Amino acid sequence: MMKITPNLRKHALQFLVCTALSLTLFSCKKDKNPSSTILGEWYEKLPASTERHIHFYGDSVKFLIIDYSKPAVTPTTELKGTFIVKGDHLNINITETVSRENNKVISRAPFTGKIYENATFTVNDDKLTLNYTSYPADAPVASTTIFKRILPD
Repeated sequence: MMKITPNLRKHALQFLVCTALSLTLFSCKKDKNPSSTILGEWYEKLPASTERHIHFYGDSVKFLIIDYSKPAVTPTTELKGTFIVKGDHLNINITETVSRENNKVISRAPFTGKIYENATFTVNDDKLTLNYTSYPADAPVASTTIFKRILPD
């Protein structure tokens, strides 16, 4: 039987402390770029055969409203711009609007504005939840929208 000396006990304790510390430091490593969790394509089904899509890539964003209730025309409104993520805060600035019918550009115009004002976000189980301020009837209202991730085939 092996005799446990004070020296062996000290080394075993040091080993356990170092192992626990290493596991804590490396297992709690967080994504240094929170915007990477939001990158990709997301959609939300709305009533009346309408969908909203939002695409985050690089520092650019594209927001689409697609009306499938008119299959012969399929009108689409597209907003393009940039986004910035700081922690769980999301700032989307729109710089251009494009109207399409059957993927053909009908109009294009520069635009300056924001969507999802004062937004914060969470990503859980391929769902993007945006909490933001909307202004129906010109009064600020706390609003929430949930998008689902579009997964590649």
